Amino acid sequence: MTSFLLGYSITLGMLLSLSGYLIWMLRHLYRFERWLQNPVLSDAPESRGLWGRIFDRIYLLQKKEKAARKTLHQVIKRAQDSTNTLTDGVVILDEHGLLEWWNRTAAKLLNLRTQDRGLMLTHLLRDPAFKQYFESETYQIPLVLTAHNKPLEFHVTQFGKNERLLLIRDISHLQQLEKVRTDFVANVSHELRTPLTVLKGYVETFLQIDHTLHPTLKRGLAQMQEQTQRMEALITDLLLLSKLESSPPVRTATSIGLTSLLTRVMAEAKAIYPHKEHSFELSVDARIQLLGHEEELHSAFSNMLINAVKYTQTHGHIQLQALVHEQEVWVEVIDNGPGIDPSYTPRLTERFFRGDPNRTQQISGTGLGLAIVKHILIRHEATLEIISRPGQGSCFRCRFPQQSFELLQTASTKYPTALAPQE
Repeated sequence: MTSFLLGYSITLGMLLSLSGYLIWMLRHLYRFERWLQNPVLSDAPESRGLWGRIFDRIYLLQKKEKAARKTLHQVIKRAQDSTNTLTDGVVILDEHGLLEWWNRTAAKLLNLRTQDRGLMLTHLLRDPAFKQYFESETYQIPLVLTAHNKPLEFHVTQFGKNERLLLIRDISHLQQLEKVRTDFVANVSHELRTPLTVLKGYVETFLQIDHTLHPTLKRGLAQMQEQTQRMEALITDLLLLSKLESSPPVRTATSIGLTSLLTRVMAEAKAIYPHKEHSFELSVDARIQLLGHEEELHSAFSNMLINAVKYTQTHGHIQLQALVHEQEVWVEVIDNGPGIDPSYTPRLTERFFRGDPNRTQQISGTGLGLAIVKHILIRHEATLEIISRPGQGSCFRCRFPQQSFELLQTASTKYPTALAPQE
């Protein structure tokens, strides 16, 4: 009986102790849960042992989190404040193209309001060109379009999980400056034409009576004639370039047979430098009919071919060809000249840029030929591709998209290309 009572007392004591411990644990769990619901740092529960260590660690974590959150909030605020001072618009879009944040300039340029947050940008900026550009995810070249009666330039950068940063710039001032520059060049070139014509006429007249001229004077007049001809060519090119830049593309495109056009271009190029004794090759797919302005395309192809004739050494070989490649038409001028250093290739279409001075100083030219080619091709929605290797010749390729040509149902001319196409 005594052993039974002893065992019962021990069991009862253990149950009471366990119950007390469970009550203590539940009490601390309750305090812990209340604290998590309202984690005010100054009200952290006081305790000892295991729970005391847990409360202390969570207290320190909360303190660090609060400090980090405060620092992050300050950084974000500073970034937003500094971005709001920019003259360019900044828009942040999530992975679905929804508006997340924008600065004051963007709000002004795109008429954005607070309630627009979370909406699709393409629903607010309803322009087919912008929608196509935004969805293409090809943002190497900025988009320029008129929105809300202002010319705007859009740059898109992807980051994170397909999120986008959109930079918007009002280019009204730049376009105005460009117009002033273009008008200035056109006006000056036009005003120079009259005195240059008079000067050229008198020089030619004096040279016609060369039997009475002193040799020194005759040599000076010959140099004057050469330079007036060069200046006349420069003025002509400047006026043409100014016209191409200032006038809109021709809306009424005509169908142009490439066979007759390129035949004429090659005949003219042959007659310019007969002393070089080049061999020429013409290959044209007879089906191709380009849609565009014949006079402008004639100027573009002529500039390309004359460049090849001019810079290719004597007894060179020059090929002019037009072919259908996949969904494009390629018009190519290929030569076996000295080639071009790759460092010069990106700048060849800049005005007055003439490449390696050691190679071009003996060759007269205005430095505007390829700039004219580039602008004419832009007006025809085409692009210029330059393939050149030093010592292996050059290929200047005009690439016309599908909407810029049509194919007649006639037999085509097949031929090999001198340089492998660049894909």
